Amino acid sequence: MLAFLRATGQARSQRGTTRRTRTSFEGRKIPLLILADPPVATPEEAAKSGKLVVFAQGNIHAGEVDGKEALMMLAREIALTEDRPLLKHLIFAVVPMSIPTATRSSRRPIGPAKNGPPEVGKRANAQGFDLNRDFVKLESPEMRAVVRFCNKWDPAVFIDAHTTNGSRHRYTLTYDGPRMAAMPDRLVSYVRDTMLPEVGKRLEKKTGFLSFFYGNFSRDRKKWESYGATPRYGINTSACAAHRHPLRVVLVRLL
Repeated sequence: MLAFLRATGQARSQRGTTRRTRTSFEGRKIPLLILADPPVATPEEAAKSGKLVVFAQGNIHAGEVDGKEALMMLAREIALTEDRPLLKHLIFAVVPMSIPTATRSSRRPIGPAKNGPPEVGKRANAQGFDLNRDFVKLESPEMRAVVRFCNKWDPAVFIDAHTTNGSRHRYTLTYDGPRMAAMPDRLVSYVRDTMLPEVGKRLEKKTGFLSFFYGNFSRDRKKWESYGATPRYGINTSACAAHRHPLRVVLVRLL
């Protein structure tokens, strides 16, 4: 992965910068790739450019590798596109693997009849913490580093890529946005009612894949349920500088 990120960053006249954004609990480096045209290496340079920063992270749960692979593919496509339309207006910062320690360990997958490998990475970090429940107490170095990055780089959009092993349904991709009561209603309603449904329509038109809001069937299979609106979840948190309220979007790739 490190070699891939370095090669992507060096593609097409050095449009990317690879740096270490943080270290895991065990001290493993967690790389950050910043794609910009012209390249930027610091938050000051990003702010001076006047472009919006989009931050994407994957593998916050080590067994959920789809996001990691998808983000690396996306970074490669952005870096190698000739006219690079996105980089005319955006700076794309990506951390494909947020929890490298547990990715190297393995466990049997949770959930019935998964279409995947017999073993996957452990969900928690080396402390035993679920990082997607640590956005309030910030007890893990990985999540504290996310907050530092967001405070310095001020991303306008935060994409958190997951994989689910839940209900069987017809949707290839599910998504969601913030729903905590403390979030501005304009932000919540825009993501929920405008942005994500439009993304879903464009996805279906381009690929034929169906998408919907994240959730699972209830045990009696009569309701569609999802996670709560508490701030410990990354999707609801104020970790990325609450006074700025970036758009927080979770993309969940289904197996």
